[in-house]
Amino acid sequence: PYLSGGVGYAYPGYLFAQDITKIDYIYATSMLPSNWTGTLNVTLVGLAGSSTGNAALQVATSCPTPTSAVEPPTYNTASTGTMSLPTASRMNTLSLTSVNVTGCSSNSILIVQVGRNAQSGSGDTITGNMYLLGMQLQWQHN
Repeated sequence: PYLSGGVGYAYPGYLFAQDITKIDYIYATSMLPSNWTGTLNVTLVGLAGSSTGNAALQVATSCPTPTSAVEPPTYNTASTGTMSLPTASRMNTLSLTSVNVTGCSSNSILIVQVGRNAQSGSGDTITGNMYLLGMQLQWQHN
């Protein structure tokens, strides 16, 4: 999947602003292979621009069928984790294993929703922006 932020950002990727009122989301799509066996692991790569701390991130999936409403899709329960960003402007990763893919099957369109939860009590301690630079989807197949 390809992620893109707006023009003029200092880093490639997507900007998650520090918004303490809501979860900020981005989306990516992919096609599951014909020999997919039902497991999905996701690795996120990110950095904090000018601050340090922890980013509370989450990943949810949806696989709409040809007969289901695509917008808005219904997402599975999100897998959550914390990406440690101890040094400003340095990359780090967060790996989430066995992400919930209920309702997905081989040859399905996979929609991946990635969110940053900077709300109070979420464990997100970065006082500024966080950038999602990339995402790796790993699935098992026959």
